[in-house]
Parts: sequence; structure tokens; C-alpha cells
Amino acid sequence: VDKATLYRLDGELSPDDVRALVPEVIPSSVFALTDAVGSRRADAAGHLERALDVTPEPVLIVLLHRRIRELLELSARIAEGASLQVAARAMKLHEFRARTLETQARHWTPVELEAALGGLLELDATVKGSGAGGSSERARQLGFTLWLSEFVVRG
Repeated sequence: VDKATLYRLDGELSPDDVRALVPEVIPSSVFALTDAVGSRRADAAGHLERALDVTPEPVLIVLLHRRIRELLELSARIAEGASLQVAARAMKLHEFRARTLETQARHWTPVELEAALGGLLELDATVKGSGAGGSSERARQLGFTLWLSEFVVRG
């Protein structure tokens, strides 16, 4: 509260002012992003923007890769006839998390998940500077946005 009083002496604080003063203790934007990606929700782009502000790009790629890979693996196990409980145990997942992934996996086909993994590989190359777009901050952010629009958010 003292920081806020000194930060804006001449008026009210805006939500952006509060974000500038208070860092995320738990990076909820990252969890919101992976959930939005898993569910293929249009609000993934907004979560991506917030996540990029607080999380290094390589970490985001790892988290997105993990989510897509988990969705693909769980879908494959269930398609092979495993129950959710058996699949969760085999993947060393808590049953609640497995249920969440199962719900998200319904929004994808295996082909779409594999394509999304391939897109993440290309995005990783861009982030590391060896992709076609170079390694400028703008190119990397555009790469993330294009990955979302091409593989995640359906028009």
C-alpha cells in the first residue's frame, strides 16, 4: 500500500500500475496459458501475452510441449482401451490432473496434436535464433502468436 501511494501521487492506480508494482508470486499466467492451449480457447493469446512478460520464452516452450505431449499420450492410451485411472497411473499423474487432460484432449485429434508438437519444434528454433524468422524479440513473439493461431485456436 505504501508503494502504491508513492507510485501515483496525482491520481488513482490503474490495473497496469498494480501489475507494475506487484510481481506474480505464482506465475498464474503460465498455468492459464497451458490450460487455454489444452482447451483450445481463444483467450490463449491474452494469456500468452501475460506469460511472455514474466516467463522466459524457452520455459514457455517446454511447458507448452509438455502439455501437448501429455494430451497426445493420454489420448493414445485411452484409444488403446486403457481406463483413465490406468492411464493416469502409467503416466504418473494424479487422477484429477488426468481428468483435466482428458477433457482438454477431446478438443484435439491425434494428427492436430502431432502437428502442434512439430510447430513447437519450429518455434523453439526461432527462439534459439536458428529459425527462418531470426531471433529478434518481435520475430519470437510473432512466432508464438502464429503457433497459437495455426495449431491451437480454431477459427
